[in-house]
Amino acid sequence: MRRGRYHVLEAASGPEALALWDDHDGPVHLLLTDVVMPTMNGVDLAAAAGSIRAEMPVLFMSGHPERAGVGIDRFGSQGANLIMKPFTPDAVVARINDVLAQKPG
Repeated sequence: MRRGRYHVLEAASGPEALALWDDHDGPVHLLLTDVVMPTMNGVDLAAAAGSIRAEMPVLFMSGHPERAGVGIDRFGSQGANLIMKPFTPDAVVARINDVLAQKPG
C-alpha cells in the first residue's frame, strides 16, 4: 500500500508483522508501532523485528503518557523516537522523516 511517498506494509498485530517481514524481500526502513497492543506489545515487537532487520529504526507511538516510555529505553538512542497520540498525519510523517534522517547511511 502506498501512503504519500512511502510504501507501507500494514499488519493488524505483532505476530502478523513478523510474518509479513519474513515474507517481504525488499527493504524495510522503519518500524512504527504502538507501545501498548494486545498479543504482543510494541517493545516486544521491536525487539523481535530487530532480530530480523537489525538496523531498522523504531518509532514508538503511545496514547498512555504514564506507560509511554516503559521498556523503550533498551533501544538506546531509538528510545527517544516516541510520538504521543493524538497526532495529525502531517505530524507523524514529519516525525518519520526525522527518525529516518537520524539513521546512519
